[in-house]
Amino acid sequence: MIALPSIAFDGFSGSAKDVTARNVNGRTILSVKAYSKQIASPAQIARRTSLSKVSRAYKNLTDSQMKAWESLAERMKSTSIFGQYADLTGHNAFVKLNTKLQMVGKDLLVEAPSFNDFIPEPDYEDFWIAPDRLIFIGVEQPKDSYRLVLKMGDAQSNGVTSGWGNLVIVSPNLVPEWGDVDALTVYTDKFGVDLIEGQKYFIEMYWMDTDTGFTSESVRVSTIARNSPMCASRRTLLVHLSPLSRLAAASPCLHSI
Repeated sequence: MIALPSIAFDGFSGSAKDVTARNVNGRTILSVKAYSKQIASPAQIARRTSLSKVSRAYKNLTDSQMKAWESLAERMKSTSIFGQYADLTGHNAFVKLNTKLQMVGKDLLVEAPSFNDFIPEPDYEDFWIAPDRLIFIGVEQPKDSYRLVLKMGDAQSNGVTSGWGNLVIVSPNLVPEWGDVDALTVYTDKFGVDLIEGQKYFIEMYWMDTDTGFTSESVRVSTIARNSPMCASRRTLLVHLSPLSRLAAASPCLHSI
């Protein structure tokens, strides 16, 4: 933000372009409006445009459709997430689900979906992150309509203990091929750089049902990128452990932190 310092100026009031005069304790203060130097990225502009489009579309629904979305919102309110209850209106629910569906190129969902299916969190056997590889092994896709949403941030030093607040969606549309999810290309396309050996990466992922927009709980892991020849042939079966336990017990190239 850049702002010129306010100056005292007698006998002047009102506004002229970015300059505003106001009276404070008998003195006229002349100030200049501050502007942010930050410029929205193309991705941010696209998200804002999509959000605005979805929000406006709600007004075109029929009364019965709006009532169905209000009913869905009431059901979603009763869903506790980490001990907190969501506060939603029908409009909120419509925007929340449809903005997710827009990410994967789906048409707007005008009819409120049913709220019955439980979506399990992503499950995998192992994964490997290195300068030339970012792959999850043994990923089970519960339904054909599910897509894996992957969130990551840029490289962090080993001393960083929490980088979850800096994550962005790398891809909302990953599908396992023969049980493997190769995310290297989508990462380099998103950030424009390669993965760096010895740097820490924070990863979050969850399933999204592309028929409804509903999502699963997230799985979070953090790891150091390492280039070890042992990784390519090692596939430790860790299906019965929690995601964090799987990571802690995984191959030497992972080194969960």
